Amino acid sequence: MTVREEIPIEEAAQRLGATPLAVLMHIKQKRLKGTEIEGRWHVNAPDLAALCAEGAEDSPKPRMCGGGCSGCSSKG
Repeated sequence: MTVREEIPIEEAAQRLGATPLAVLMHIKQKRLKGTEIEGRWHVNAPDLAALCAEGAEDSPKPRMCGGGCSGCSSKG
């Protein structure tokens, strides 16, 4: 049996240096696998670590959406 470590999107956002909304956008864009548990969204910890590593290659913080708004720190 495989045990998957799921973490709340709020914690995932802290690890990414982003917002929970940005994490939800990653789930929508299928860059992260999301699971709704008792009404709250969670992401798989190893998938999140891979996304963080991907962003670390490009810049100090991963580029989250490229939407151009000033609502988050994802602008490169």
